[in-house]
Amino acid sequence: MAGNMINDFRVGIQLSDDKSRNQVGIMRYTNFVSESPRWSDWATDTNKYDPDAARLHLERKGGSKVESVDIRFAIQASDKAGLSQFGIVRYTPWASEIGVSAYQCSGQREFESGHWSDFAFDENQY
Repeated sequence: MAGNMINDFRVGIQLSDDKSRNQVGIMRYTNFVSESPRWSDWATDTNKYDPDAARLHLERKGGSKVESVDIRFAIQASDKAGLSQFGIVRYTPWASEIGVSAYQCSGQREFESGHWSDFAFDENQY
């Protein structure tokens, strides 16, 4: 591949409630970039009502590598329709810092915790 390319990756999101201690929802993922583009399914906490926290997952597909350019994603939560109570910005690891996806190795959706951003909350975590 030419320089300035990141071969293949996808992004996941997970929501939870009660400062990320309870009602942790199902991980939802986009397709890998090399596959047909699509949105992930909607992410929710387990009771599908008013989640308080979210985190992102960056996953490189098996055999892909980072060449010349590196990426990571950021997430930040707020309240009042994005007008107040801004939380701390959280980041996924850099693509170059993560290895072959557990999905590719095991065929299951179980991932190493190191690929996730920390949970992002609004300022008061509610």
